[in-house]
Formats: sequence, structure tokens, C-alpha cells
Amino acid sequence: MIKKLAAIGNSYGVIIDRPLLREAGISPDAEIELLVEAGSVIVRPAPAESARPRRTPRRSRRKDASVDD
Repeated sequence: MIKKLAAIGNSYGVIIDRPLLREAGISPDAEIELLVEAGSVIVRPAPAESARPRRTPRRSRRKDASVDD
């Protein structure tokens, strides 16, 4: 199946037809994982919450916050 990318704001997207999603076992409301391997973009169901790498939340720094040296 050949598709064209569509501009969405400052990004690009592709519409994935339902039969293709069904064949891949991905529901339309599922979270997906995007990977790049050997020059190809791979779309697959996201790993379960417990299997995901933990992200450390970024701390926001207020403009008026002082920095201790």
C-alpha cells in the first residue's frame, strides 16, 4: 500500500486504513510506538505501561528563580 504524507501543523502524518490496523492488531484508539530501523519507520502497538522505560519529569525553572553557585 502506497500513501502520501499529509502536513499537520509543523509535522506530517499518514492515514492508516482500518483493514491494515486490524491486520496489525492495533485498535484505532491504541497508543502506538514509532521506531526507525534500517531507514524504515515501523509502527507497532505501544508496550504495556509496566514495560515502558520510566521518564524522569523535567523540572521547570521559573524566570525569577535564582541559581545557587
